[in-house]
Amino acid sequence: AAAIEAFRLYEQHSLQSKGIVETTLDERGEYLLRHRALPMTHPAEWAGGMLKDAALFHLRLFRELPAYGLTLKDALPNNILFAKGRPCFIDFLSLVKVEDLQHESWLVRYAQKKEDLRTAVLRLMFIPAFLTPLVSMSIGRYELARTMLSKQTCHPQWIPPGIQQITQERIGFRFVGTMLKYRFLARAIGRMRPEAAYATLERFIEGLHLGPRSGY
Repeated sequence: AAAIEAFRLYEQHSLQSKGIVETTLDERGEYLLRHRALPMTHPAEWAGGMLKDAALFHLRLFRELPAYGLTLKDALPNNILFAKGRPCFIDFLSLVKVEDLQHESWLVRYAQKKEDLRTAVLRLMFIPAFLTPLVSMSIGRYELARTMLSKQTCHPQWIPPGIQQITQERIGFRFVGTMLKYRFLARAIGRMRPEAAYATLERFIEGLHLGPRSGY
């Protein structure tokens, strides 16, 4: 029922135009949704610029969807496929009404005291699943980043494999600023209001130097 409510809002506000996968209600069943088929790719196969585009696109959805009464209950690269070089959000069941986020028991369980649940999604999922591989790529640790992307899970306590390699080992002087900002964000994001968190992450990610862009 929650998915159908989200679909009604998606349909009412033409959210396909925001990059959410084209979705219709199948005539064979009241609760059956049909999505447009897209070519399959895996985040571990993407160029660095594609991962960057996907991350910025995900943040844009977080920022814009509340105007339509919706938000996202998770934040994973696997939620995204590319259609004609542009990111497309495919995990339709991750769309929830803003007020229904409080019914996600896993999120309530792992949220910090007084933490906004939308910010908790960023801290528990976006930081380890998106930001950490992006930072790894930006400092030249591409193989490590691809290992992180290939082994990620949706568990809220998942820790990217090899994260100690980018947080503890010595790195080149030109990467020190990037790592300091990354460490600050990883610690502070849970204390920010959602709008401030989205903007801060967008600015940081825009400043990362990676490979070819997807065209987004």
